[in-house]
Amino acid sequence: MQALPQPIELQSLESVIDFSPLTVAPETPVLDAIALMAARGQSVLVGSASQVLGCFTEKNLVQLVASGVDLKTAKICEVMQTLSIALKVSEFQVLALPLSLLYQHQLDLLPVVDDQGQLVGKITSQSICRAMAQVTEGIPAVNTRQVITSGIPIGAEEVVPFADGLHTYLSVKFPLKNVNTITYAVNDIYTDITNQEFAEQELHHSEKYFRLVVENVKDYAIYMLDPGGRIMSWNSGAQCITGYQAAEIIEQNFSCFFPTEDIAHAIPNQQLEIAAANGRYEFEGIFVRKDGSHFWANCILTALRDETGKLLGFSKVTRDITERKLVEESLLRFHKAIESTSDAIAIADITGEDIYVNPAFIELFAYTLEELQTVGGAAVIFKHPHEYRTILNMLQRGESWRSEVTMQTRCGKSLQIYLRADAIKDATGKIVGTVNIYTDITQRKQVEEGLRLRDRAIAASRNGILIADVTIPGGPIIYVNPAFEQMTGYTATEVIGQNFRLLPGVDINQPELKYLSAAMQAGRDCTVTLRNYRKDGSLFWNELNISPVYDADGYLTHYIALQTDITERKQAETALLVSQQRLQYLLTSSPAVIYTCKTSGDFGAIFISENITAMMGYEAREFLADSSFWYSHIHPENQAQVSAELLDVLKKGEYNLEYRFLHQDGTYRWIYDQGKVVLDEAGHPLEFVGYWADITNRKQLEQELRVALETEKELNELKSRFISMTSHEFRTPLSTILSSSELLEHYSHKWTQEKQLTHLRRIQTAVTRMTEMLNDVLIIGKAEVGKLEYRPISFDLVEYCRQLVEEVELNLHNQRLISFSSEYKHMPCCMDDKLLAHILSNLLSNAIKYSLDNSTVQFTLTCQNGRAVFEIKDRGIGIPEEDQHRLFESFHRAKNVGTILGTGLGLSIVKKCVDIHQGQISVTSKLGLGTIFTVNLPLNN
Repeated sequence: MQALPQPIELQSLESVIDFSPLTVAPETPVLDAIALMAARGQSVLVGSASQVLGCFTEKNLVQLVASGVDLKTAKICEVMQTLSIALKVSEFQVLALPLSLLYQHQLDLLPVVDDQGQLVGKITSQSICRAMAQVTEGIPAVNTRQVITSGIPIGAEEVVPFADGLHTYLSVKFPLKNVNTITYAVNDIYTDITNQEFAEQELHHSEKYFRLVVENVKDYAIYMLDPGGRIMSWNSGAQCITGYQAAEIIEQNFSCFFPTEDIAHAIPNQQLEIAAANGRYEFEGIFVRKDGSHFWANCILTALRDETGKLLGFSKVTRDITERKLVEESLLRFHKAIESTSDAIAIADITGEDIYVNPAFIELFAYTLEELQTVGGAAVIFKHPHEYRTILNMLQRGESWRSEVTMQTRCGKSLQIYLRADAIKDATGKIVGTVNIYTDITQRKQVEEGLRLRDRAIAASRNGILIADVTIPGGPIIYVNPAFEQMTGYTATEVIGQNFRLLPGVDINQPELKYLSAAMQAGRDCTVTLRNYRKDGSLFWNELNISPVYDADGYLTHYIALQTDITERKQAETALLVSQQRLQYLLTSSPAVIYTCKTSGDFGAIFISENITAMMGYEAREFLADSSFWYSHIHPENQAQVSAELLDVLKKGEYNLEYRFLHQDGTYRWIYDQGKVVLDEAGHPLEFVGYWADITNRKQLEQELRVALETEKELNELKSRFISMTSHEFRTPLSTILSSSELLEHYSHKWTQEKQLTHLRRIQTAVTRMTEMLNDVLIIGKAEVGKLEYRPISFDLVEYCRQLVEEVELNLHNQRLISFSSEYKHMPCCMDDKLLAHILSNLLSNAIKYSLDNSTVQFTLTCQNGRAVFEIKDRGIGIPEEDQHRLFESFHRAKNVGTILGTGLGLSIVKKCVDIHQGQISVTSKLGLGTIFTVNLPLNN
């Protein structure tokens, strides 16, 4: 019997809806979407539960591969099929509606949403085929006789021709038996599977295309894992990355790609657990190839589940990122280099707005990036802002800048900077920013300026200057200044390469030449007066001073010679000698200088004897030529006294003065000046007449006598104070030593070892106390005679202070706390760490010694203008105001110390160590409230 196909009737229309559609975000990489499609065997929707943007099917994948799009970089939103229509569940009454929509709009799938637009599922031709189960009538009874004969059900596919084509049916025939188990009829059930067969063929072709795509992705390893992590599939990309053939790796656990230490820590299993729990796990790590080499990879592990949620396995997409990691490491090294370089570096965008500054920039200019952006950018560090605009314009044109500019720090300090500025370009050559490198050349410029001024001074000097290189045999002259050329008549070209024997000519028997040669051989300074001869043969007297120059290793390299033409002075000396011989008879009776001067105004000299030269170094004519010469050469401290005395001379008629007068050699000599007024017949004053006597030696003897008396007084006082201190301070430890030693001598055999040790420790403590006092005395002694050495080294001041605090607390065995604080993590400095230890340990020990029990000493370290500032604050007994001005005297102790032990040397040592560092120390104190000591030292001395 044959029947026509009947209309399709389903028990439930919802059976055609896939309620678990595969959905991905728009930004999902195409390769990730392909991996999910391979794992789930279905197309994907692109979007979210609230908004579906499009879909991506096997057909789209084939078209994508044919178009040549780069699968490694493409995102799913860029290649998806846009969907503009969806089916509402409330409108789905008949199966014809989705069929019509699929056909009318040529869709591969149809999204299904609820009334609020939320995604419910999807309908495809395959889902419709799976739901169809139409039973047909009139299909030929194939194998019916066999069922009747055997009594066994038979299932088979049967192809039946219809007007619209061949239909494929799944036929199931089973016997109907009576109570006697005799077959009396055959029941047939037919299911039309025509569309299902077609869908399976389409799916087979899609899977074939999909495998082709996956297989041809060489840069990604794409493979499947079973729930236990065994590898179930393998593509050519996986083979390229790992070196394993498919036959070698299939059925192996994917942990074989992990380093041994990761396997030991169960990392592979942990990753499977995370992916199973979260659905997806992305990570980066180091993996092992077949040949044992390591590589960096980015991995995406995706859990695959069926419609019921059962875990089917995992898909894993692996991308080799070794090259990227090498680039990242290179960038990291580059970043560290920028961070650690001593040059200041700033990077800005194309508009000039800074986007990065390195630590050296912050240290140099005292601006952080945020502070620099707040005040208007890099223009503020230029002394002349128009230079910044000029440089920026050049960089925006793609040009570079190399020059020296004047810049300024946040506090206004000027800096000389060598600036290197370049444009930053991308791969296309487009300018995207700028990089500026600032090298601080301030110190170098100062040195260069100093050298320039020195060279200018040498060139402009009226003295002849020449330099000889003694590292070259013969010690040739390598430089002469213009004054030398003018003085000798020789040009620099004629002199360079010659030696010092050029100028004496044939007059080589001068004793001074031997003295000069010996000094040069010994490498010492020397000053001689020589008869030298100019190029034209004329004689001139040359006062020659030579000074050796040594290199950093202490080797003699050069000699610098300064020569002065003293011919006129020699002539003057000869003339003076003649004059002195003429006046010898007059002056032999007295060493005094005889003079007459005016009685008013500047008291200018009218006459002065020639022996003034012998006394003061000046010639008599100098006094006569300048009427203010005498008064202007009186010591400034004595001028007022002399003026006051002379104003009363006209009343008294005579005067006796003692004052200091400037000698020609720059020193002051004490003068005894006695004179009287000379009157005319009418009693009017005509002039003062008087004499000078040099009483410098007498004054020096008087001063030395006063100093000796004062020194003796101080020594006697120090001796008394030292004896008082030692007798008091040494008595206690000596008593302790004596008592403990006697007790040990007589009772040690009766005591326990612990008690013996107690007395031994008392002896040791007393000895230590005496040693410290003796050390203090020795340090004071060295400081007094100037033998306290200063040896600076470089170290971190913050770490030094922390260690010192620990040592002080440990040595004092004290329960009081020292609270150290500093806003700086590091503070590089160059100081004498031993002298600094004397300063800080004495101040900290005093703060603890004179504080109450359980009180805290505050110790802070800050930095101001390149100087370290230490502040030590206690809440102790304080210092009386009348004692504060004598705090730093040796052996002095405040009157309120009571029975607290001390030598009175600690603060004296502190003051001398601070002075050696060229620092300052100050103190503020209130009785009963505490004391604050503030020490200010240069960071780099």
